[in-house]
Amino acid sequence: LLFKESLWPRAMALISAMWGIATLVGPAIGGIFAELHAWRWAFGLLLPLTSLFGFWVWRLLPKSQRVKQPQEPLPLMQLALLTGAVLVVSAGSLSTHGLVNLLGFGVAVLMMLILRHREFTADVRLLPRDALRTSSPLYGLYLVMTLLIIGLGCELFVPYLLQHLHGQTPLAAGYITAAAAAGWTLSEVASSGWTGRRADNAIISGPLILAAGLLLLLFTVPVAFGMPWLNISGVVLGLTLAGFGIGLGWPHLLTRVLQQAPEEDREKAGASITVVQSFAAALGAALAGTVANFAGVNQGDAGASSAAFWMFLLFAVPALLAVWIAWRSVKARQAQSATQTHLDRDLSQG
Repeated sequence: LLFKESLWPRAMALISAMWGIATLVGPAIGGIFAELHAWRWAFGLLLPLTSLFGFWVWRLLPKSQRVKQPQEPLPLMQLALLTGAVLVVSAGSLSTHGLVNLLGFGVAVLMMLILRHREFTADVRLLPRDALRTSSPLYGLYLVMTLLIIGLGCELFVPYLLQHLHGQTPLAAGYITAAAAAGWTLSEVASSGWTGRRADNAIISGPLILAAGLLLLLFTVPVAFGMPWLNISGVVLGLTLAGFGIGLGWPHLLTRVLQQAPEEDREKAGASITVVQSFAAALGAALAGTVANFAGVNQGDAGASSAAFWMFLLFAVPALLAVWIAWRSVKARQAQSATQTHLDRDLSQG
């Protein structure tokens, strides 16, 4: 780890700020291509950019590690199970039959249970030791992270819904949706310096703010009412609140993952953050597709409205569940800290 522990939250916020900048620039470029009816070229534009990035990596990063470390094999089975779980949910979402949708979700749950068992028995692990035991502090932290990212998975369909239900252009819809990224970046940078009880409150209140944003979207996206600017203002506020809720406690969640991991698993814990975030984002998108397809998103404006209603309603459930898990995680940490304080006091007096 490159930074000392007191700087971990700020380092996490800085990384997310770069994501936020990319999300703000992306809709502008993608929207321009969409307006010109040449959206495929938006993917073509990534080829030279990726090549340039690869050149920078080759030029700037050292060719070898200064301190040689033993190389651990990849946890291929666990990675395959993670990928497979997302794929079966995505494949199930393509069907219009509810039974197929549920079957895909059920297979994904089964694969996650197999992965959990594999983490306990395999020599090569994906996550820090015992991270998936319900008694582990890491278990609650990973769950909160996963639920928060899944809760924002319905954001994927917001540009489509804004174009079909509110008459927005692709460029405008993209920038309106970017309000979630702006809220995430703003709150994460603002809260990164918090410590102690303020950090605890950020972790607990973040999922609640996310749920509030999704419920506001539930009332503003499915049906256009009143003056258009007022309606769209509600959508922007809902998206901003959703992103703000995730970013508020995010740097402290990630920092505590590193703090709670065993010393020998610190590097694995750092890598697990990206794994969990990427998996949750992919799973959230797949679940959003399942709900949208089941609700008839392609069946005209009525289907799009129905899909918007059910997506924002159902995706508020993970956010509300994250509130309870975050509260339990914070209380357990506070109890652990109080016990450690008493032990240290007794040792100093003895």
